[in-house]
Amino acid sequence: MSDHSSTKDAHTPGPWDLGEVHIGVGGHHSPNEAFVTAGELDEGGYCEFRIQGENAIANARLIAAAPDMREAGQELAAAACDIHPTAPSSASINRLHVAMDAWWRANAKATGQQLRKRGPR
Repeated sequence: MSDHSSTKDAHTPGPWDLGEVHIGVGGHHSPNEAFVTAGELDEGGYCEFRIQGENAIANARLIAAAPDMREAGQELAAAACDIHPTAPSSASINRLHVAMDAWWRANAKATGQQLRKRGPR
């Protein structure tokens, strides 16, 4: 497996957040409109996306979660590669659990669902 960690990211770093949401309102906002904000204003990397249409809120959630899902996916892949197929260590299993928790948090952010509590491992 090749190491892509040296590839420079060409996007505004997270966190990206779901901003204002407008559903069926008038005035200076369009109906079914959502905003996603990314970056830090003081660091010069701030941007805001306006998403409109019937699926605006779902699309905005997915866009806001993209950096988190990318990072969680990379960590999941790395953690899975760490696990020895015949004798997994407790440290490698724990790393996989931590990576899965990060993925579930990103998925909840993308879908707008609450993260369910899971029992002890």
